[in-house]
Amino acid sequence: MIKLCENGHTDYRIIIPKNYEAATCYAAEELSVFLYKTTKTAFTVGFDDSEKTGCEIVLGTTEREPDNFIPRDSLKNDGFIIKTQNGDIFISGKTGRGILYGVYSFLEEYIGVKFISYDYTYIPVTDKIEIPGEINNTQIPPFEYRDIYYREIIGNPDFSARRKCNGFHGSLSDRHGGKFIYAGFVHTFNSIVPPEKYFSEHPEYFSFVSKKGGRISEHTQLCLTNPEVLEIAKKYVRDILDKKPETNIISVSQNDWYNPCECENCNKIDEEEGSHAGTLIRFVNAVADSIKNDYPDVIIDTLAYQYTRACPKITKPRENVAVRLCTIECCFSHSLKYCDKTGALEDFGRKHTITDDFDEWSKISKRLYVWDYVTDFCHYLLPHPNIYILKDNINFFVEHNVTGLFEQGCGDTINSDFGALRSYVLSKLMWEPSLDLDKLIDEFLFYYYGKANKTVRSYIDLFAAEVINKDICVGTFAFPDNPVYSEDILNKAEKLVKKAKEAVLYESDITKNHVEIFALGIEYTRLFNKRHTGADSNEIDCFIRKCTVMGITHIREWSVLNLLENQSERMTLMGK
Repeated sequence: MIKLCENGHTDYRIIIPKNYEAATCYAAEELSVFLYKTTKTAFTVGFDDSEKTGCEIVLGTTEREPDNFIPRDSLKNDGFIIKTQNGDIFISGKTGRGILYGVYSFLEEYIGVKFISYDYTYIPVTDKIEIPGEINNTQIPPFEYRDIYYREIIGNPDFSARRKCNGFHGSLSDRHGGKFIYAGFVHTFNSIVPPEKYFSEHPEYFSFVSKKGGRISEHTQLCLTNPEVLEIAKKYVRDILDKKPETNIISVSQNDWYNPCECENCNKIDEEEGSHAGTLIRFVNAVADSIKNDYPDVIIDTLAYQYTRACPKITKPRENVAVRLCTIECCFSHSLKYCDKTGALEDFGRKHTITDDFDEWSKISKRLYVWDYVTDFCHYLLPHPNIYILKDNINFFVEHNVTGLFEQGCGDTINSDFGALRSYVLSKLMWEPSLDLDKLIDEFLFYYYGKANKTVRSYIDLFAAEVINKDICVGTFAFPDNPVYSEDILNKAEKLVKKAKEAVLYESDITKNHVEIFALGIEYTRLFNKRHTGADSNEIDCFIRKCTVMGITHIREWSVLNLLENQSERMTLMGK
């Protein structure tokens, strides 16, 4: 065993390169701070050009490292290695993020620190720390891009880094090792070719929609076979890279509605390809080709979404094109692999399911990303029975060679239905999909809900068992009239909520607060179900005040919940 410290004394220093980058310096700071919080032992930080005076924890590439000791070239996707030799501990990666993530895993796996949520970190208190004398721990995640769109993650960059998310939304800075920098992120056609700028003189740039009798300017897409549109798109991308050369990914993607172009040229290609993705991928490929020599590391990102979800029969995406396959039509109470009830579509007479689409896109895409959905957009507080399928779905993505994953949770507001739990479980599984889901859930509940943890687990199990036993599908736009929310289930859930509150009467304020947030789910469901009979106005105002205290600003997508400024949500709950 290696003794790191005992009774406030240590023989170890933290060593970083003299020419350090911000993430390595921050990694040393985080390591020093958490070791001190655990043991009240000060671990000083020095540079690798200093004299070696004792044992060391070495971060990054330094002069201390034996030749060929760390195989950095193999550490893709922000991977890292934790390795010991002659009592020294080496934590390194190919990137600054990798080094920082290595420190966080060292703290979790060997020191016992638990980064549970943005508002709670478990820090053990001990007089002595001992770790194994021989460590050779290499971790390389399957996804190069890991983005979780829950406010618990995106609103807290330090916590986002501790959960090893590197996505666009995490507000990550240089000290966190940076992030994937998107230009546009999604639904960019109107930004590339704005209808208000071009439509009056060039209606041919936009969708011809037969049922609307011609070219349209409202809720339009682009005419992807028009050569002038392609040149505008190429210039749009070039202008971004000229102004922001640090950009990693540029979105060239359809708007968030239907109306693909059905002009003669577009329709001919799409019929050949058996999908509207035919014209899209050919167009995006041409944009990607225009920058690949000057910007070989920049990715052009597009969607396989709604009318473009089906894979084209002929055209393959270029290597510098990322296709984000979207699961929005699917059932989320069953794993994608086994339930296509809500994921079946038809294009050009060709029926396809989500599993068909994954099978086909994975065969032709060098860089397949996924846009997945893990919340209920219509009712953020409604109990959403999808927690037990999260691991199955992530492993389904891994099996289909997915390299980037965006999990769209409730990004509008903090403290939605089990947002903190999903953030924890998803981030763990995105890094290591083989982890035991039950253990992850139990670990989170134990630290987050205190003595109420088993009761909260029973609550989760209640809804999960109902969808399995009765084979009920629940999508990402579910309402409380879904059969899973029967009177019998809601009565049982209310009893569990009451039991959970009683269990934490003498717990910390933060634990009580976590249980109060959890309790809002059933209160909201009951309140919403009263809207046809007429809910009491005072009852609604009381509920909204509770939400305000808990930091909840939205109870559904896009609409702000505010007692004084937005009366529409009150009217919705009152059935008016």
